[in-house]
Amino acid sequence: MYLECVPNFSEGRDRDKIQRIEDAVRAVPGVVFLGSDIGYSVNRTVMTFAGPPAAVVEAAFRAVRCAAEVIDMRNQTGTHPRMGATDVCPLIPLQGTSVGEAVHHARRLAQRIGKELDYPVYLYGLAAETTQRVSLAEIRRGEYEGLAEKLAQPDFAPDFGPTRFIARSGATAVGVRQLMAAWNVNLKGGDEKTAGYIARRIRGAGRTHKGRFYPGPFPGLKAIGWHIEEFDCAQVSMNVMDLSAVSLWAVYQRIQALAESRGSAVTGSECIGLLPREVLLRISRDVVRAGDMPPSGEGFAAQMALAVDRIGLNSVKPFEPGRLVLEEALGLKQSLPLRFSLCG
Repeated sequence: MYLECVPNFSEGRDRDKIQRIEDAVRAVPGVVFLGSDIGYSVNRTVMTFAGPPAAVVEAAFRAVRCAAEVIDMRNQTGTHPRMGATDVCPLIPLQGTSVGEAVHHARRLAQRIGKELDYPVYLYGLAAETTQRVSLAEIRRGEYEGLAEKLAQPDFAPDFGPTRFIARSGATAVGVRQLMAAWNVNLKGGDEKTAGYIARRIRGAGRTHKGRFYPGPFPGLKAIGWHIEEFDCAQVSMNVMDLSAVSLWAVYQRIQALAESRGSAVTGSECIGLLPREVLLRISRDVVRAGDMPPSGEGFAAQMALAVDRIGLNSVKPFEPGRLVLEEALGLKQSLPLRFSLCG
């Protein structure tokens, strides 16, 4: 049985603090630590670990506790939306773990954080207890700076923990979600306006312009545009929430066309965290189907290499399949499904 956890922490600049949180996770027997993606400009670190559910939940609690000790939100700034030291802590059921079991673990984790660490916790996604709290963006609206005012409203009372504002640690959201891709496409130069222009035209929620609504082309795709100082480029930063419905190759091509229409160009991309194997295999199939380029060889390795090349996953940092493809990192021979049954 496997459960994955991908907590996001509001710290991407102090390596000692990040290391302390990593050490808290690694100290739990049975947990496989799969890596950290550290973003200096956004001041955010995304960690990924997996293993038996009980061990993963224990590691998640220790990580949240450590983050509350080392991160002071009163001094935190960054471009990524956030509301707490541990901004969000999602659990993802993998091989042998059902959605119901993951939801049970998420609610136990949230309750423990609220009780033992004494700060507000919200349940979101598939673990949400009301439809108003399914969306993480809605829970996070107003971010840390608006949290004190929101906590004073009865409708925004947390699911667990105190209703008072905890200035140092803020609040966190614990939930259950499907496998997703956190993926950023890089644009030539630092034109943040172009990145925002593209993000508004590809996001699944669509956009309204001059009183007319334009539906989004990619279901479940969330996107924003920003400038990344360490890469000296603008980025279209995306969460692809429904990997079964959206091809990263199709998104990449749409971004290329929109960038060219604005006199810019795409220079590659990066993934944050790990990608399921099937995502890369689908990119490879789409590229071959389009007659763009056949893989130079046979089997998973050749197909993955083609996918990495065509969407430029090696452009700003190395993409190592053994470390960044989820099944490869966990030693799973069978590919994980991109969408699990809610009845499973």
